[in-house]
Amino acid sequence: VDQGARVIIAQTNNADFGRSDESLQQLAIARLRAIETGRSVVNISTVGPSAIFGPKGEILATSGAYVETFLVANVPLSSAKTLTMSGGWVFDPACAVVGALLALMLIIENRRRSTKL
Repeated sequence: VDQGARVIIAQTNNADFGRSDESLQQLAIARLRAIETGRSVVNISTVGPSAIFGPKGEILATSGAYVETFLVANVPLSSAKTLTMSGGWVFDPACAVVGALLALMLIIENRRRSTKL
């Protein structure tokens, strides 16, 4: 995407996981990737289900599990950058700082309460 991709093609092989929920988890990850990047995502699975997601995570086409088929859909193309793409790297450190500050505040408050008793 950083180099100009306007659609994402993601291949996955969940055959080792049998009929577990791994395939559905891979679909959920692909859907979130579409929302995160604002790109259509074509998620292709060897054992299914496969799906095509629009840039907002909407399902444009889907197949069942363990079915030989093909999917056809008109996918919106985008070259715009989402907030996550342009500044998402700030989120993790910001959460760490906020968490550390909250922990520090709790420690201070607990010490105040214990000295009053």
